[in-house]
Amino acid sequence: MTKETEFFDSMKQTFAPFNQLSEFGMSAAEKAVQWNLDIAGDVMDFAVDELRALADSDGPAGYFEAQTRIAKEYAGRAQQRFQAAIEAGTDVQQELTELGQSSFAEAQKGLSEAYESVKSAAEKVA
Repeated sequence: MTKETEFFDSMKQTFAPFNQLSEFGMSAAEKAVQWNLDIAGDVMDFAVDELRALADSDGPAGYFEAQTRIAKEYAGRAQQRFQAAIEAGTDVQQELTELGQSSFAEAQKGLSEAYESVKSAAEKVA
């Protein structure tokens, strides 16, 4: 193995935790985008149901009855969405803590090895 290959492999190993952190960030962002899309879908469904209730009602009493039903349904949906967001946030926090702990140890080890390698090379040159 050449010195360049050793150095490259060493740096690749050293920066692996940062790659993992980047992947974690993308995963968390993907979950957030999906949650927002779910909320947007609920809003569109709500608007359609409201228009349908207005079109199908036979008067104000029927319309208000439909609105009560719709409000209960979407309040339940919103509660489920926010509960899912809280659970996702807890999961993300747990993953980040675990990643941080393992990544820090790996990065510290890799940087220590890289330092020793550079120190050894400097001593040979001197």
